[in-house]
Amino acid sequence: MKFMRKFLSALTIPAFSIVIMCCIYFAIFLIALIFIITAFSYEGSKEYYYNKNKPTEVFKISEGWVDEGRRNKLEVFVLFNPPNDSSSLRRIIEEYNLQTIQIDTIKKYFPYQRLFYREDDCLNRNYEEGKPYSGDFCAKFHGNDPGQQFGYHDELMKISYYPFGNSADYFYYIYGFGETYSNEFQIENIDQFFEEGRKKLNLDSTEN
Repeated sequence: MKFMRKFLSALTIPAFSIVIMCCIYFAIFLIALIFIITAFSYEGSKEYYYNKNKPTEVFKISEGWVDEGRRNKLEVFVLFNPPNDSSSLRRIIEEYNLQTIQIDTIKKYFPYQRLFYREDDCLNRNYEEGKPYSGDFCAKFHGNDPGQQFGYHDELMKISYYPFGNSADYFYYIYGFGETYSNEFQIENIDQFFEEGRKKLNLDSTEN
């Protein structure tokens, strides 16, 4: 009997330790899961995921900056419900540009640029430069400045027009996805380029 008690006691201690260790590991797992969900909660709004049954909308949120002395101009936009593939994204943005860019503006600045971001809880159509963010979940974008700054966020696409050569109509058009330019082509006649593009979209070719 004494031998049996010692044997059972020897079994009980390791089994108890295993239970304790399992509880500790489970608690660590729960804490980590809660932390991850909390940290990325700003991305959790399903309304910002792409929905093929909803239209993609573009909102201008900032003039960015204008340097009249150096003839630079930047405009900033957010897209609600942008498509996931780059070809569809480019088509939507370039069609929007054909409808909204004034050719005289392109000719005036060197370069003329537009930046496009995904609309979410932290960077949205109600953006106000330098104003506090609307929720603590946007804290990762605060940086050293507590105010809203579009530069803290990830770009979907950027485009730029800049003149080239001696002709007033000869331009380079460059674009890229994310934070770098990756593609460019030459436009020999900027007026003709926009006129033909607008005709394809059934827009008024006289708009500029």
